[in-house]
Amino acid sequence: MCLIFVVLIVSRFLSFPSLIPVFHVQMFSNSLIANNYTVCIKFFLLLLFLGILFINDMVFSTRAIVQTYNLLLMFSIFPALLLLISLNNFFFFYITLEFISLLTYTLLFLNKTTNAFEAGVKYFTSGGLISGAFILFGVLNL
Repeated sequence: MCLIFVVLIVSRFLSFPSLIPVFHVQMFSNSLIANNYTVCIKFFLLLLFLGILFINDMVFSTRAIVQTYNLLLMFSIFPALLLLISLNNFFFFYITLEFISLLTYTLLFLNKTTNAFEAGVKYFTSGGLISGAFILFGVLNL
């Protein structure tokens, strides 16, 4: 409920250009774009990430070493997601998306149960097949 309220407030600010200065920055030959909308999405992603960290500390009581690896992987995924939002180049978008999926595969494999291992293997094989098909169709220009 609180998140919906924040979304409404920020969207209201974005609709009034006099309240927030409008900016549009392009970097690295138009590969990265920063404007009001990307900043807004990054802010919502930050709120979501902080909520996930809060739930991780409160709900999951795992071993300290596994929790450390989970936090390390989550803090690696978060900057990649922030980069993914600002990318305007399709090739770098694809590379960043694959990097995020590799980190999530690793996050799944950290839990040493058979269900987690099975889910990680299924996720890894389906992601690899879809990624390979995506590259194949991209190369063939279909």
